[in-house]
Amino acid sequence: MSVSITFPCKDEKKRIVTTLEKYLASLPPDYEYIIIDNGSTDGTKEYFEQAYPDHPQVKYFWFEKPLGKGGAVYAGLERATNDIIGFADPDGATPPTDYQKLVEGLKEVDVTLGSRYIKGAIIKQKQPIYRRMGSRVYNTLIRLILGLHVADTQCGFKVMRREVFQAIRDHVTIMNYAFDVELLYLAQRKGFNIREIPVVWDDQSEAEFNPFKSGYRMVIDLIKIRLTTRLNNHSDGLNAISKLI
Repeated sequence: MSVSITFPCKDEKKRIVTTLEKYLASLPPDYEYIIIDNGSTDGTKEYFEQAYPDHPQVKYFWFEKPLGKGGAVYAGLERATNDIIGFADPDGATPPTDYQKLVEGLKEVDVTLGSRYIKGAIIKQKQPIYRRMGSRVYNTLIRLILGLHVADTQCGFKVMRREVFQAIRDHVTIMNYAFDVELLYLAQRKGFNIREIPVVWDDQSEAEFNPFKSGYRMVIDLIKIRLTTRLNNHSDGLNAISKLI
């Protein structure tokens, strides 16, 4: 199966380059890699404008105005050319060989996502305890507010059939960290099958993530998803994603 993987990044030149090299070395040559640069100023743009001339499957897009993590992912999914599309974090916390496991899982379901919280997951380096506690509290709120029973919505490692994205793209509204939750919620509402797959996880620091400020925003976004997401009577998502193209 031909696959397109989006990597959202911002000021992560060292990590995205290292991670991309691992993917190129580990996965089939027909994989497509879409780098969406959220306004980096650390030399990422200059590097990718000159790098990978022998790898036409690596496609780089730079946005002067940051899109948010979700916005960057959706900008990549819009530009994907294959029937299997997905995204991964640029930090390389999960090895590319596990991405292939997610792709293989699509033989039976419509959406697969990596999980750190189900049987079979291997945690090499744990997140700080405050991140783990916050994650479990947030997951409880997701279940209560949205009825979405997924153990690990925030693992940045997800794959889906193109038709899933096509079915939900006109309805997404969240462009920041909680976009994963809305994506899964909409897919579930549309009747698509979702499966978590255990992955290997080696935590990498994410200095840009403030667990208190961002966590508060994510909870507000859960309420927004619950109150305003109506699959048949709004077009905010269409307008939101169209602005990224």
